[in-house]
Amino acid sequence: MNYAKFTPEDFFKLDTSNFDEKEIQKALIAFYRKFIAPLFPDCVLIVNPFSSKVMTAKEMNRAKSQGFDPKQPDIIFIHPDQNGQNKIGLAIEVKKDGYEVFNIDGSLRENKHLQEQSEVLHKLKRQGFRAVFGEGYKLSLLLITQYFNMNQNPYF
Repeated sequence: MNYAKFTPEDFFKLDTSNFDEKEIQKALIAFYRKFIAPLFPDCVLIVNPFSSKVMTAKEMNRAKSQGFDPKQPDIIFIHPDQNGQNKIGLAIEVKKDGYEVFNIDGSLRENKHLQEQSEVLHKLKRQGFRAVFGEGYKLSLLLITQYFNMNQNPYF
């Protein structure tokens, strides 16, 4: 999908119900590049390029030898927050729409991969990051806009 002519409203209205994590990540990065990066030129964006790729064992071993860790978050923004929370960055582990990370009681679902990802998010929190699961596109977009305090931005 080409996001070049999208307005902020278009991004918020985007139907991502059939998007996988890779497509959601593309839309979030497009939003960042178009509306946030110009206002925060010192922000460093780190994207996990293998995060949503289905790989063979051989590809996974090669990716791991190059530093890939399937537990690390999909998107990391290194920039002080803009809403007074004194965070040094935002890390999001993106999940596709409808994916449930937590049980109804708020506890993490019993899933080894989720538990490993949660451990990494907790490590980042201890380092001063806002580190969260982004359960779906809309929540992930909201997390990004809130972190950069975009409600104070003339675009919105």
